[in-house]
Amino acid sequence: LICVHAWFPTNNYSYATKVEPIHAVVSGKPMVCNVYRYDKPVWVPPKREVTEEGAEEEDCVGPAPITFYIVDHPVFRRRGDIYPVPQTRKSTLQCYALWSQAVARLIDRLQPDLFHCPDFHAAMAVMYVERPLPIAIMLHNAEYQGSIATQHMGRKEAVWFGEIF
Repeated sequence: LICVHAWFPTNNYSYATKVEPIHAVVSGKPMVCNVYRYDKPVWVPPKREVTEEGAEEEDCVGPAPITFYIVDHPVFRRRGDIYPVPQTRKSTLQCYALWSQAVARLIDRLQPDLFHCPDFHAAMAVMYVERPLPIAIMLHNAEYQGSIATQHMGRKEAVWFGEIF
């Protein structure tokens, strides 16, 4: 299991190891994100099987690690909260564009069997993934995560949006 998170300025990540950086282009500007990794063991319960004689056998699989990747860039450090607001501000969209590209680069690098996209903030990562893979997306609780006011997107707005992503 692999989890990817953006650097949050109030957290201490001194326990994580720096790995290969990620390159992205947002609003036409090249950006480099530092990436940090750490493994957290999680206990997996024993697997129980019933033999032909009806006795139970335990296969103790032990701890399975979750590997966390923390993506760091000044764009992520400027956030005052987990999700930048307002959702339609250019700097917020640039944050999401950088985040989506970082997630996609990690998907291409790590080659997981499935991308579980936890919310709409990372949903655009699939635009940048170079290797096809199954995707499960969970769109939930938009009020908690912020909402985008209803706006009509004409040609001018579509061009502006496209220049960011």
